[in-house]
Amino acid sequence: MAPLKQYLQARQGQLQQRERKIAYQKEVVLKLANATPSKIERIEVKSSYRKAAAPSPANRVAQPSSLTASMPKKADDKAEIEMPSPQPEQNGKQSQATNSKETRYASGECARVLMERGYTVHIVDTRDKIGGYVNDVATLPGLGEWGYHRDYRETQINKLRKKNKECQVALGQKAMTADDVLEYGASRVIVATGAKWNTDGVNHLTHEPIPGADADKPYILTPEQVFEGKKKVGKRVMIINYDAYYTCPSIAEKYAREGHEVTIATVPEVGAYMHYTLEGPNMHRMLHELDVKIIGESACSKIEEGRVELYNIWGDGYKRDYQGAGKLPRKENDTHQWVECDTVILITGRHSNDSLYRELKARQDEWAKNDIEAVYVIGDAEAPRIMADATFDGHRLAREIEDEDPQHQKPYKREQHVWGTAYLPGDTHELKFRV
Repeated sequence: MAPLKQYLQARQGQLQQRERKIAYQKEVVLKLANATPSKIERIEVKSSYRKAAAPSPANRVAQPSSLTASMPKKADDKAEIEMPSPQPEQNGKQSQATNSKETRYASGECARVLMERGYTVHIVDTRDKIGGYVNDVATLPGLGEWGYHRDYRETQINKLRKKNKECQVALGQKAMTADDVLEYGASRVIVATGAKWNTDGVNHLTHEPIPGADADKPYILTPEQVFEGKKKVGKRVMIINYDAYYTCPSIAEKYAREGHEVTIATVPEVGAYMHYTLEGPNMHRMLHELDVKIIGESACSKIEEGRVELYNIWGDGYKRDYQGAGKLPRKENDTHQWVECDTVILITGRHSNDSLYRELKARQDEWAKNDIEAVYVIGDAEAPRIMADATFDGHRLAREIEDEDPQHQKPYKREQHVWGTAYLPGDTHELKFRV
């Protein structure tokens, strides 16, 4: 009984400590909620994460926190928007943020932070639900919990819309053109149009399309077409993989559980990045039990109906042999072999949907007459990246939107620096919490 008694006493102590911690957190939250902006700005934290500043207290007083906006009733009417300007001398400037085309994970986080900071935000989304690509990813086996990334931001945005009735979320809209954005009436435009998987097999290894790769063909699919589920998938599935994260193993698991014979021809280790998330070993055990065949260190050189040509990426030999100007100093790769299959899935790389942003930048001379101060691009629309990096990008821009150059991230302030000197030229070494 002695060990049981000791355990119960220890457990009771843990519960009491937890209750004290919760009570302290509630007290801190209450104090912060009642604190003035000037008090909050003086808080310093020992952290290497650089937080962005809110407008100064003077700016908050000069500009009302209650924001108003009237949406255009006609195509030729512009929205009349009053927004707090970070520069008091530039009175009357609009500061509305508009996310265009599709609400990705970056834009959802960006909109949430901007709304929390007092901005009026209009989200224009082609999808019927906030979350963008997360809505697709969460349908894959084992990734349902990733939907929490979307659900949290959707919940917070809906709560913040109740505080500021001028904030709007327009779902299921047609994709906005540059003309639509210029005529909308927003003073700041944030383009978060995401990225798409390559349909022609362009990859990081060759930077060229794979001969025969064309997702318009009935037997070739991209991950987006897998999510759509419109194409018929044959018994033997070949996944051509150049990606190092969850997409390949998740799609392989999906079709293996549906009874297909799945083979993965992969350049990197399947799910290599998942070793950093501690999912890698168990993921490989799962694929082994599902009888998924993996052909490692192999790329694809040609695709034909019913078969693909693979080669070992190290098959050009270890000896260097001069082959002439402009040619690699190695022998020709002689490891090519054909493997039969019914369906090919291309996971070779992604490209940004940045055409809207590029067109807006090309028409920068029209911004002033349409009262547009700035146009930014975030997340996958700037460059394809993992979800965590895209979310950080949206969060960072929302915090730094009053800075001189919000589009480009500033260098991190490190905790360690040369004693008595600023870490960055013209900056100080103090780490201050910026709300």
